[in-house]
Amino acid sequence: MKAPWSKEEVDRLARFQTDPRFHPYTCGVHSGVSLHPATDGWHCGVSNCGYTQDWAHKEDLKWLST
Repeated sequence: MKAPWSKEEVDRLARFQTDPRFHPYTCGVHSGVSLHPATDGWHCGVSNCGYTQDWAHKEDLKWLST
């Protein structure tokens, strides 16, 4: 699913990133660095990286349905 995402979707994706059952979304530049979700997509947490990603697998949100 493409961004923009709702606040609820961002919250669920943030939970997905820290759930040990799943492999997190990671930066395409800094291997192994987890991405941080925002309403406009994923962002790398490394200072001055600038890597973004505008999609997530819709199925990943189903695992975390409330």
